[in-house]
Amino acid sequence: MQDAHGPLPYMLDPPVWIPHIRHSPDFEKKKTRVRPHDGDHNPPPPSKRQALSSQQPASSSMPSSSMRHRATLPHGETSIPASSRPNLENVRARRERNLHRARAQDVAIASPPPSFPRFPATTRQRNPWSDDDSTLLVQLIALERAKWSTIDRKHGHRFEILRNQQAYRDRARNMKVDFLLADTVLPPGFDLVVLGKKEENKVVAGRRNPHRKEDDRDENGRPINTRIEL
Repeated sequence: MQDAHGPLPYMLDPPVWIPHIRHSPDFEKKKTRVRPHDGDHNPPPPSKRQALSSQQPASSSMPSSSMRHRATLPHGETSIPASSRPNLENVRARRERNLHRARAQDVAIASPPPSFPRFPATTRQRNPWSDDDSTLLVQLIALERAKWSTIDRKHGHRFEILRNQQAYRDRARNMKVDFLLADTVLPPGFDLVVLGKKEENKVVAGRRNPHRKEDDRDENGRPINTRIEL
């Protein structure tokens, strides 16, 4: 039944009861929680970190080839083995020796002796000594007391091949080297045949005494003082 002004109040739909929902404080916190920045992440618990490290590939724990090479390089003198360390004293000595040889070669090339002109090795001719000429020279050394100018002036015509004083002296030195290396008694007059440095080194290389004298003989005439200890 309706009134002229509308439906009557008792004819309206009954009111609906809406319960009031009370939210817990945790719910409010969840609603207002702000997502932290990436840099504010807390590290994972130890168990998670261990799991992550165990999942890494085995090759990541090994150093690269360049790092391994750099680690094995010597760092300072103390890391070099003693057997590989250079002897600085020997290095300096060899340096001085090489410099001396180089200076000597420079001097020889810059100012050669006027009396001995330099010839190419291909054009230089050498006349070998025969046994007869060598025996004659040994006799003349004893006779003329190793005076090369006298031997050349008085006896030069007696040799099979004409030579000069320098040739006599060089041949006498070479024969003395042979006598010393062969442990042979020095012939008379050979104490006056002075060896050069080159000849002495050759005798020493054979472990023989380059300063042995004619009188270095025992009661049986055999040579003594023949050897030298290096």
